[in-house]
Amino acid sequence: METGDDELLKYVRKGVTSVEHILAGKKAKRAGFELSEYWMPGLGGKIMSEQHARNTARVLNKINPDCERSRRFVPRKGTPLYEEWKEGSLQLLSPHETLREILMMVENLEIAGQVCFDHFINPAYRIDSKLVWLFKQDYNGYKFPEEKPEVTSLAKSGLQIGQSRFIRVEDLIDMSL
Repeated sequence: METGDDELLKYVRKGVTSVEHILAGKKAKRAGFELSEYWMPGLGGKIMSEQHARNTARVLNKINPDCERSRRFVPRKGTPLYEEWKEGSLQLLSPHETLREILMMVENLEIAGQVCFDHFINPAYRIDSKLVWLFKQDYNGYKFPEEKPEVTSLAKSGLQIGQSRFIRVEDLIDMSL
């Protein structure tokens, strides 16, 4: 899915609307599939961050997937979004802005399923030379709604950690993902 925001879906040329995401997700669930939806914190950059978070939560709530997986947006060389970032028209989120977007999405999320941050590109910070991921990295993630308070608490605690300790999106751009 990546986003539930129609303006952002059009901007990234996804080729679908939020309504089409909802219809497809509900159809897959009715057919008995276990449904995992992916969203990309930071995809809308600074300008579309809030609408991206709120509308993604809205769409996920209507679909109610079995699992929602987070994959932080990292522009890749050779893509239009990478070129827009290099030119300065796409402003990437800072670590704290990313956490605020995640927090906003999670606070508005009302699904009965798993919420997972099971990829190394999700928020991590340094303690000396060691990396510490803010959210647990296991495949099962957090059970919602029961563990929603834990996820919001972790995001808020991340906002208390200095931004300079976090791995920034810019640090990930040249890495093989």
